[in-house]
Amino acid sequence: MAHLIATFSNGHTDAYKGDRDVRAAWMIVLPSGKILSGHSNNLPTAAKTANAKAASMFNGGEAFHFQALKSLAKWAHMQQYVGKQLRRYGFKSVREHDAALTAARNAFVATCKIEVVAL
Repeated sequence: MAHLIATFSNGHTDAYKGDRDVRAAWMIVLPSGKILSGHSNNLPTAAKTANAKAASMFNGGEAFHFQALKSLAKWAHMQQYVGKQLRRYGFKSVREHDAALTAARNAFVATCKIEVVAL
């Protein structure tokens, strides 16, 4: 299979060297200027992959994933720890924290430039 090369609007190129039958490529420009790119089977999948990858680059500062901690909190001292950490960050519940984290992650993704091209 010949190598496919995706060229994006900013001049960035990404060569695909794999064996899959890819039909699309994606690129993310993070707020820091770092560029991430890759290939997908089709345009909808490329868009989903790019959005998920951008979201995964959000570090959340000192954010904890309290829902995961709460699910592991089988012991009373762990439940107390989770409650203490929630209050430390100004949240009243795990649900409130998770909603704030989701909003912050979505705001971060909105600051990224995401581009998807057909090959």
